Amino acid sequence: MHNACGKSKTPDRNRQQSRKPLPWFRFYTSAIDDPKVQRLPPHLFKTWVNLLCLAGQNGGDLPSIDDIAFRLRMSAQDAECHMSDLVLAGLIDITEGGRTPHNWAARQFQSDCSTERVRKHRRNKVETACNVSETADETAPEQNRAESEQKQSQNQSAAKGEPEATGWQELKSALNGSTEAMIADVQRFMGPISRRADAVNWLTGTVAAFGSSRTAQAWTIVVAKMAKGELVPNPLPLWSRTAKGLRADDAPAAPAPAFKSFRQQDAEGARALLERQRAKAAVKELAQ
Repeated sequence: MHNACGKSKTPDRNRQQSRKPLPWFRFYTSAIDDPKVQRLPPHLFKTWVNLLCLAGQNGGDLPSIDDIAFRLRMSAQDAECHMSDLVLAGLIDITEGGRTPHNWAARQFQSDCSTERVRKHRRNKVETACNVSETADETAPEQNRAESEQKQSQNQSAAKGEPEATGWQELKSALNGSTEAMIADVQRFMGPISRRADAVNWLTGTVAAFGSSRTAQAWTIVVAKMAKGELVPNPLPLWSRTAKGLRADDAPAAPAPAFKSFRQQDAEGARALLERQRAKAAVKELAQ
């Protein structure tokens, strides 16, 4: 087969042109200097990267804990603990729709496929310079548009200011009056440049993983150790480990636990979806 310039197309090039593009997501080189990422232990870094892949396959949303455990070849309990640790690190956000990698929408913005648009445009024109690389011509417009959209997204985020972490009311009722003190301690333990939203996200994830009673009891244990003058170099990991090690009967019962675990939220979401599907099927059957 020959093209318009009389050059033959090789079978390898034909196969490359017919090959479907592989799914991908943006991974920024700034991760190598991001302290939140570089302070992760190796097993959590691996989990974080794998969760980015899962989010890329699901439009930015992470699947259920059971699905994460299956895809990452680990137990559901380990997946729950890894998720809590990544929330603590500020790399996973808890939103109204579920869980998503931090700042996913801004970093994984969608740009239009200018390469295909340019290719179609050129098919309708007579080629006048066959030795010009099509790839070089098409990459620049797409990259310029992508950079412009990224700057626009960052400017919009800066204009809106730092949003309050979601789930605040539920968190406040779950911890029965101790919420502000806990958030203040979490933010203090995170360091001088930490944000209140990060502290709320960490506390939200911890309550979701271990329950409000064990979280509150673990907090009093950690604070008591520090009040006695004991050296606690990493209070937040100690807080999580203490909450994880407590049994349900070790902690005072919460008056009305408003928080549900990730797995409970996933199960309720699945039941609600099933009910909607049944309702649609019933309406369709009646219409026939």
